[in-house]
Amino acid sequence: MSNKNKTKAQLIELLTEKGISAQMSMKKDELLLLLETSNTPDVAQPEPEPEPEPEKQSINVQATKGNQTPMGNTDASQPSAKMLIIGAIVLLAIIYFVFK
Repeated sequence: MSNKNKTKAQLIELLTEKGISAQMSMKKDELLLLLETSNTPDVAQPEPEPEPEPEKQSINVQATKGNQTPMGNTDASQPSAKMLIIGAIVLLAIIYFVFK
């Protein structure tokens, strides 16, 4: 069946299958011209392969005040600055009472 014998609706359907935008307000001759000038074959083109998704990394976010780190994420081998200051104060207090 030639394209000239097809209805406007059929021509528009063919154009949309080929990825060409067509509207019902267009004349049949315009639709035929679009079909003739399109160099795409009637065979459906394969879809491009989707890009692989990057690996999703889960991040445990907890609300904290200021520059504090959550207690669950602290490393036991590295004492916090607060603990160092408290330790220094306790050491100074011991030295003070020993040599008083």
